[in-house]
Amino acid sequence: MARSPALKGSLAPQLQSIFARLIPANVEAQRLFSTLADHVLSDATDSAITHAAKFMHIEPYSPPETTLDRDMRQESQTSTDTDDEISVVSSPNYHGHYILSFETNPLTPNIGHTSRTPQDSSIHFGVAGIHATICFDDDGVLTLKTLTERRGFMTILGNDEFTKGRRTITERKSCVSFGSLSYYLEYSGLEDEEYNHALRTYMQDYLMQDAPCPDISATPSPMDTLVGDWNIRGTVGSGSFGVVNATKNIRTGKTGAAKCLVQNSIATHSKILQEIVTLKAIPQNPRLLHYCTEYYERGERWYTGILDELDERYSLRTRPEKVIIIYGPFVRFNLSEELVLKQPFNIRIAAFYQVLQGLVSLHSGGFIHSDIKPSNIGVVKQSADMINVVILDYGETIHAQRCEPHPGKTGTIPFLAPEMEQCPYGKEVDLWATGIVGIQLFMSGEKVPWDNVVRAKTAWRKQVEDLQSAPVRVETHDGGSGHALAKH
Repeated sequence: MARSPALKGSLAPQLQSIFARLIPANVEAQRLFSTLADHVLSDATDSAITHAAKFMHIEPYSPPETTLDRDMRQESQTSTDTDDEISVVSSPNYHGHYILSFETNPLTPNIGHTSRTPQDSSIHFGVAGIHATICFDDDGVLTLKTLTERRGFMTILGNDEFTKGRRTITERKSCVSFGSLSYYLEYSGLEDEEYNHALRTYMQDYLMQDAPCPDISATPSPMDTLVGDWNIRGTVGSGSFGVVNATKNIRTGKTGAAKCLVQNSIATHSKILQEIVTLKAIPQNPRLLHYCTEYYERGERWYTGILDELDERYSLRTRPEKVIIIYGPFVRFNLSEELVLKQPFNIRIAAFYQVLQGLVSLHSGGFIHSDIKPSNIGVVKQSADMINVVILDYGETIHAQRCEPHPGKTGTIPFLAPEMEQCPYGKEVDLWATGIVGIQLFMSGEKVPWDNVVRAKTAWRKQVEDLQSAPVRVETHDGGSGHALAKH
């Protein structure tokens, strides 16, 4: 008769802290689990065994009885001793699954939950010592990562077989294999709010890392879409021309944004193409976005609709096509959302300085942004004593020394420089708009009250004098030159 599991009380993680389970899915994995369970239940004094017990849910093995089983039991009087021995040997004593919990840490939390061959096992199951790990990456996303690059030792996630590197877990239930051992890795039923809170605490308290962004770290959803190597997640922003979703590369772990647009006319095709061309051409700078890739729903790089939409021979509308532009870095929120929080002066001055750094780079490449405003300044990362921002949205950015005015079509009130509505303009309009952002950051603390500018002028002048007299030290961490910015 099978022994009752002794895994009780403090060894077992609390149900509300369990975020995933690793369930043996083939005979080899089931037998290995039973062998480990035997060790766990027979030797509670060994520290390694005690630690392993914390990650196991063990039950006596009791296979469901089938019609064949009943028939065989009725004929049991004809069975030989050898038959009985084979039956006992071929059936595991225990079954169950492995537990991944926020409450119980692996031996090395930063490495994660490792898959390895038992030291006293004579069979390696195609597993190379410390073979792979299931861990949270820097963004709080559950990831399968190999720890060996020895030839012939495979790791499989779904249908993706690999010997080195990493893969992001993108399904609530996934097939995972280490050598010949196969498992189902499935998330538990934790509610999103519970999961996000527990993950944030785990990342900060145990891994000593920044709290992850829920838009990236949330558990897989049926609404997620895998496009190429990019897992496109929930919407983080929207506008008149498209929506922006959080995205993560399943192979590299790189995060970014996926701008989803629809081309259904020659005009929209031109606008989308212009934005892609601009993203590819702007200078590489940490204060600017960088292009990653683009995808077309039907794989058509060029617009294949009608040439003349007003031609009476064409009575049907062109079939729309979704276009996805993927770029980085991923932005947690924009500056307009943070203005109301009254950030410390050192944070505000650093953000303003970084915007100027971005403009220096953009203008040196011959580009005019044309729509600088708080909502187009994205916050990539922030803590109590630092902030990293980038300039967003190049939909109206042009590569030119001068640009003809397009009244009502370019820029945003109240950040428009006066000449943008009246005559050809240059990069100076970006500096005007940045100055208005500065007024909001350092003086008004809110939207600029243009109807009371005359009355506010005296107070603002006093604030400018105070700012000029205060010693300011800005940490750029990227070799930015204050002299170059002042000259610019």
